[in-house]
Amino acid sequence: MTHNIKFSVTVPAYKAQFLAECIDSILAQTYKNFELIIVNDASPQDLDSIVSKYDDQRIRYYKNKVGFGAEHVVGNWNKCLEYATGDYVNVLFSALTPAHKNITFAASTLKQRSYVERKSQLSGSLRSVSAVQ
Repeated sequence: MTHNIKFSVTVPAYKAQFLAECIDSILAQTYKNFELIIVNDASPQDLDSIVSKYDDQRIRYYKNKVGFGAEHVVGNWNKCLEYATGDYVNVLFSALTPAHKNITFAASTLKQRSYVERKSQLSGSLRSVSAVQ
């Protein structure tokens, strides 16, 4: 596997419940060339203290001044994509799933990369893709 390909693993965050487990599972991946982008959607829960416990240069943490909320959740997903600088992007949903599922999602990024590289008709970067409402 080529280790110069950079992945952006993004986490649109609102709830604190599974955030630490999600971060732990992503940081435990064997492939190390990735950035972890966490975007706090103006949560009233203390996400800052969870993220601040990690001292890893790959983690980038952002806070929305005003939340998109559940009705416009795609807005926070798009915000995650705006911050992504990797060749490939995977959006995880930490507050909704326990960590063991996040490991599966993070591993799927590598499978997606392999699939895309095999498809010669696809060009460019997946980070150019954004969710639409």
